[in-house]
Amino acid sequence: DLYENIIIASMVEREGYSSTDRSIIADIIKRRYAEGWLLQIDATLLYPVKDWEHTITSQDKNSQNQYNTYKYPGLVPTPICNPGLEAINAVRNPESNNYYYYIHEDDGTPHYATTLSEHNINISTYLR
Repeated sequence: DLYENIIIASMVEREGYSSTDRSIIADIIKRRYAEGWLLQIDATLLYPVKDWEHTITSQDKNSQNQYNTYKYPGLVPTPICNPGLEAINAVRNPESNNYYYYIHEDDGTPHYATTLSEHNINISTYLR
């Protein structure tokens, strides 16, 4: 569905730092969505706050707003930004992978994981 792809592309736009990164993240988001997982996308938490630099708190992750992909399954009701062509193309032609998780270091370096255990190691290693 075109509208769903634009919503996903808007998430990819906010979450990805490079064309390669966006293509991998697009595949992760599409897989999690297709499999009924919570998407758990930080950028969707920031959309209602209207501050992309806001530090996400546990209160944000427990908020009742419909853009909280940590709490509510499926896609958010609307795009969270105007996605660029690169993000749209990433959703149309994602780079196939087996990842379910990703994080970025402060400098934008991505780290991907196939399991929650690997993801937690990435968090401990690169974000603390």
